[in-house]
Amino acid sequence: MSNTTPTPKKYSLWNVELKAFAVERYMETKSFHVTIRDVVTKFNPIKTPYKSLIVKWVAKFRKEGTVRNLNSRNPSRNSHSGRKRKRDEVFIDRLRESVQESPHKSTRRCQELASTRSTMLRAINEDLKLFPYRITIHQKLTEAAKMNRLDMAKVLVDKIEKTKNFLQLLWTSDEAHCYLEGAVNSKNSIYWGSQRPNEVITKPLHSKKVTVWCAVSEKGIIGPYFFEENGMTTSINSERYFVMLERFLEDLKRLFPSNWQKMWFQQDGASPHAAQKSLDWLRVHFKSRIISRKWRSSGPLIRPT
Repeated sequence: MSNTTPTPKKYSLWNVELKAFAVERYMETKSFHVTIRDVVTKFNPIKTPYKSLIVKWVAKFRKEGTVRNLNSRNPSRNSHSGRKRKRDEVFIDRLRESVQESPHKSTRRCQELASTRSTMLRAINEDLKLFPYRITIHQKLTEAAKMNRLDMAKVLVDKIEKTKNFLQLLWTSDEAHCYLEGAVNSKNSIYWGSQRPNEVITKPLHSKKVTVWCAVSEKGIIGPYFFEENGMTTSINSERYFVMLERFLEDLKRLFPSNWQKMWFQQDGASPHAAQKSLDWLRVHFKSRIISRKWRSSGPLIRPT
């Protein structure tokens, strides 16, 4: 049988019992050396406490009467106590006012409130329940454009009220450029290194694209029609647009032979659309069921853009 004394259990760093013992031993002996020796003998901690740490524990005990962290979460109480929280009601109110006055401001808000970034973000997320949203970019509208949109919206409402099944008979149309090369989101292009890399992402000055037109209604889609010659994308002019309209009418008659003559056709006021040849052709086939020249490109967005 061995008479070896069993090794004391190792404590995970310094718990409350260890801190209290260290403070008690120091106050009795007034010796850091004796205190550290007795702590190691009794608790065998993973890491030996040092002089400045014992000084900190003693100072905390003299100030607060305990070595516990009074600001830590405790299931027995609903709130923290002891050390004053940085995210108190005054701070939250000031932060709320700051956000309401300037919702776009970022880290500069920390300097105004004398707060750390982490504290401010926790307060915004957990206390104010606010979230960051990415601002989207839209076309700037002048006051005249806004009035024009309102006028055209009133015209539409009048058409809907006076024309039976107007929305079911309406074909809205437009063209769009579809780019064939994917765009790179620079925020996702990250290079981790100790120095700035020479690697760059290149893209052509003019990306490859196709120009496509289609008409949309409650009944479905007619198209798409591509503007191209010999396999190459071309620009839209009045002549090419006129040819495309003829193809559209052929498909419309084929798909709806019995009631195509009741249907309405809408296009915006772009130059190729408003060419006299195209307008005359539309009047022949759609009579007065046309929404075209007076329909500005900044009108209500009922067309498929």
